[in-house]
Amino acid sequence: MQIQRCKNPADIIRIIHAAFQRYDSDPVPSSALKETALSIQQELDEGIIVFSVIKQAVVIAVVKCKLEIDTVYFSRLAVLPAEQGQGIATQLVHFIEHYANAHNFKRVSCKVRKSEDNNIRLYTKLGYSIIAEEIDVMVPNITMEKTMV
Repeated sequence: MQIQRCKNPADIIRIIHAAFQRYDSDPVPSSALKETALSIQQELDEGIIVFSVIKQAVVIAVVKCKLEIDTVYFSRLAVLPAEQGQGIATQLVHFIEHYANAHNFKRVSCKVRKSEDNNIRLYTKLGYSIIAEEIDVMVPNITMEKTMV
């Protein structure tokens, strides 16, 4: 497996929709399901960076990164359902942290649905701390952050 920058909106949206499909029946489905290849292309044009995990020449995971003043904010970390549970999300988070350190960012942060115990547990295990809680479009979210060294 390798991680590289992805600029193909069709690959990106395919992975995001597959991974976030489980939210379709939630009272407030994830806004990820409303994204399109066109909206992804617009984000890429505006400076969002997307990293992908490639396995046997196929994209199996993606993550969006927004470079802020001193923080790399990641979102839409998505792994194909058939590939989940193999440490791919952890590899992507470590890759983002390495990127942040290499480019002198002070922090890496993300938002997580408060109901996503597994994600919160993963990020906590990777050294992230909860720094804020909020309601976003009727969904309780927490912001998690890790300071880079």
